[in-house]
Amino acid sequence: MSNQQIVIAGSFNGLTTEFGLANGFRRLGWQVHQVDSAEYGGNYSGRYARIASRLRLPLTIRNYNDAIIEKVKAVRPLFFLTVKGNFITAKTLQRIRQLGILTVNYWPDFHFTHPGVHESDLEHYNRIITTKSFHVEYLNDKFGADRVDFLHHGYVSGFHEPPSQNGSSGNGADIVYIGSHTAEKERWLRAVKIRFPGAKLKIYGNRWNTIRDRALFGESIAGVPLHGQEYAQAIYSARINLAVHMGAVGTNAWADLVSTRTFEIPACKGFMLHVDNHEVRQLFTPGEEIDVFRDAEELCEKIDYYLAHDEVRREMVEKAYKRCVPAYSYDERARVIADRLLSDQVTKIHSVGNSL
Repeated sequence: MSNQQIVIAGSFNGLTTEFGLANGFRRLGWQVHQVDSAEYGGNYSGRYARIASRLRLPLTIRNYNDAIIEKVKAVRPLFFLTVKGNFITAKTLQRIRQLGILTVNYWPDFHFTHPGVHESDLEHYNRIITTKSFHVEYLNDKFGADRVDFLHHGYVSGFHEPPSQNGSSGNGADIVYIGSHTAEKERWLRAVKIRFPGAKLKIYGNRWNTIRDRALFGESIAGVPLHGQEYAQAIYSARINLAVHMGAVGTNAWADLVSTRTFEIPACKGFMLHVDNHEVRQLFTPGEEIDVFRDAEELCEKIDYYLAHDEVRREMVEKAYKRCVPAYSYDERARVIADRLLSDQVTKIHSVGNSL
C-alpha cells in the first residue's frame, strides 16, 4: 500500500486523535501528509476563546485553508481526513471534492458545539465517522445513512503503553482519576473521598483547583493535567483507575458512554473501574477484565473490594490488556477506515457504501 496517499488536517500537538490516526495510516504503509493547524495559529486546545477573539483570526483561517488546498493539489491524495474540522471552510471542502478527492470527518466528541465548526458543516463531507453510537440515528436523519459510520475511539500505539518494566505496577496512588473537572465527575469523586478519607486519591486535570469543595479534596487534587509518559506512568502505577465522564449536556442530553480513557487505561496496563453501560460491556467483560458501577454506593463497594484483592486486580489487568492491545489501537481504527474508504473509491465520489 506504499503508493496510497492521504492528507490529514488538524492538531498534531500531543497525543491527539489526528496524531494517532496519522501514525496508524503510516503503519499501514500509507504516505501521510499533515497540515498542522498549530502552524497557522490553530493550536486550539484550551485556547479556543482567546484565539476566536483575536482580530487576526480571519487571516489565520484563510492561511490554514490555503495550506490545505495547496497540499491537496500538490499531493493529489486518495482521501482528505480531518478530526472535527475546526475552521475548515465549506469552500475548501468543496474545492477538494471538485478535485475528485473523498472528504472524511472523524468526529470524536459527544456534542457538536465547537469554535470554528458547526454541525451543518458536516454536509460537506463524503463520509462522517462518529465515535458515539448515539449519534448514528441522528446523523443518518440529517445527512443520510449512506454517509455515516460508527467507529470507536482508540489509544495511540507506542505512547499509551506500560512504562519500562520497573516494578511500579500498582505501587502508586490507591485511586486515580485523570481528566478535566465537570460537576458530574466531582459528584463521583466526592463520594469516593468521603468514603475513603485515608486512601491515596489523586486527581489530575484542569479546573479542579477552583471547585467549591476544594478543601474537602485537599492534596488529592494535583491541579495539573498529565500527558505522555507521565500519563502512562500514573495509570500503570495506580491500584485503581476511575473512568467517569462529563455527564449529560445540551438539548439532546447526550452523554459519553465510553471515551479515550476507556481504551488508554487498559493499554497502559492500568486497572479500570468504569461507569456501567451496554457499550463498555461490549468492549470488555466486567468482573474478568475490568469492573463497572452504576451508582456511588456500588463504586465504593468495588473500590473497597479491589483495594483488598491485589492479585485479583493484577490478573484482570493482564486480561484487559490482551483484549485491548492491539485491537483497540488507532492503528486498527486507521485500518478499518482505510478499508472502508478504498471500498468507496470504486464508486462515484459522491457515493458511499454500507456502514462499517
